[in-house]
Amino acid sequence: MPTKYIKVVKNKEEKKGEEREVEKNIKKVNTILCSTDNYPLAKWAKYVKSGYVKRVADNEIEGKVIELSGTANGVWIALPKTIDQVIGIPYPWLFFIIKAIPEKQLIIDVQVLDSTSIKRTFRFDTKTTLTKLRHMLALVDLSIKPGFWTCLEMDLIHLVAKNYNTRFVQLCRIQIHGSCKVRRVYTASSYITQEELPPEYKVSPATNLNDPPTKPTVT
Repeated sequence: MPTKYIKVVKNKEEKKGEEREVEKNIKKVNTILCSTDNYPLAKWAKYVKSGYVKRVADNEIEGKVIELSGTANGVWIALPKTIDQVIGIPYPWLFFIIKAIPEKQLIIDVQVLDSTSIKRTFRFDTKTTLTKLRHMLALVDLSIKPGFWTCLEMDLIHLVAKNYNTRFVQLCRIQIHGSCKVRRVYTASSYITQEELPPEYKVSPATNLNDPPTKPTVT
């Protein structure tokens, strides 16, 4: 899906210098997964050993969503389709509009490339209680309230710098395991609030999003 350019002008004074500040005030957003697209998983790999991956109607948000049902080892989706490819997006903010299922495990793997040309994977897991840091893998507690639609935020610059003392370069791969519902996955060139997003990026009604949004970080 093409990148969206969202101009954010905070007050009237900023409008005076709008032309020369246009690049500064534009936030770029790129959708990785949108459940309402005609073929939302066309570019994603899908694995189902037990359970299912399908698009279903969600009455709470009044729209179609992608539902994964099964164990973390039995069902997953991943982008890109093969491990020798990369997403290649340099935007440092990653967002998931997602709902965890009560008493079911949810794992989200986010692989990035850092300034030492090493691919690091952050594994966010609802069943992990302690953070474990390894050379190329960080195991992280995914503190997300099950049963509620959540805007899950990931500051990739912060995660890479804090845990590996290197710089984030680009997003390489995303893999979602286990049971959950997904509305949208997108990246942004800088932090962006729900109010700044175009209408099609918002979950309706917006009150279904946890406030404040969940921001998983490695501690």
